[in-house]
Amino acid sequence: MKIVDTLDWNLLRSFVAIAEEGGITKAAERLGRGQPAVSSALKRLEETLGQQLAQRNATHFELTETGKLLYEESRAILTSIERLSTLLADPTAELSGTVRITMASQMTSPLLIEALRRFHQKFPKASFDIKVLNSHDIQHGLHQGQFYFAICPVSYKREELEYTHLFKEHCSFYCGAGHRLFGVEGLEFQDLANERAIIYRPSSFSDQLQSLTELRQKARFAEPFVGVSENLEEVRRMIIAGLGVGAIPTHVAARDEKDGLLWRLPPYEPVMPLDIYLVVNHKMRPAPSEAAFVKLLQELVDMTPYALRVYPAGEAAG
Repeated sequence: MKIVDTLDWNLLRSFVAIAEEGGITKAAERLGRGQPAVSSALKRLEETLGQQLAQRNATHFELTETGKLLYEESRAILTSIERLSTLLADPTAELSGTVRITMASQMTSPLLIEALRRFHQKFPKASFDIKVLNSHDIQHGLHQGQFYFAICPVSYKREELEYTHLFKEHCSFYCGAGHRLFGVEGLEFQDLANERAIIYRPSSFSDQLQSLTELRQKARFAEPFVGVSENLEEVRRMIIAGLGVGAIPTHVAARDEKDGLLWRLPPYEPVMPLDIYLVVNHKMRPAPSEAAFVKLLQELVDMTPYALRVYPAGEAAG
């Protein structure tokens, strides 16, 4: 008898929660079940498949290679199931359902804000579910069919995916109010040598931040680095706390700079360009709400001149 004939699909749902939450405890909270029940579900799934899916003890949890493969397939299956209620809805009814947006950290753009505003105004019964992942996981998830579309930097393009350029941003180096360089004017790039630095985890953006990495190396920051994160908000937090110097998209940092939380450091011209794309996997059948949002966002791009989609403004040649 085939596994598919005997497999309890609820076990896959529990397993996905365990994998995404990194253990039994948080998965139980997410599922609203007791820890013994969730632990039992994992054991039953392992017994059904005849494979160990995770290495675990009181202080450590890690998926095995088999577990990682099963998670990818299970997530794709559950995503398809989650879409069923929307796909089977009355086509004559007003558009509703959930638009699931997967994006990299701090994708800040007036274009995206306008897209959300217009979509909500046009389809008030629809809702949004926004998930933040690092760019590597986004690219992998798109390739595996875990979601229909995403918004992120792109290091290389796959033939099976569609790419729409949304905007280009530039980064600058900043320090916080407690840093010795805060408020110092007339600084030159070489003044950053041997400063403690906060960096992005290499897997966060991969080759997309090559220009940032090269400039960081030219600055000759002190090593080891004082902080590292894959999340822009956490990098920003450490910079504001005065731990060291770090890079933030210039238009994202503008408000903090105005409020006296950040101080911009050299080089002062726009550097470290980063292109942000809408990436769509047309091999997946989207929920009507998601297809409508993608269509609206692409139409907004078409009607917005490139120069207005480059930040800071006026750097279209960057």
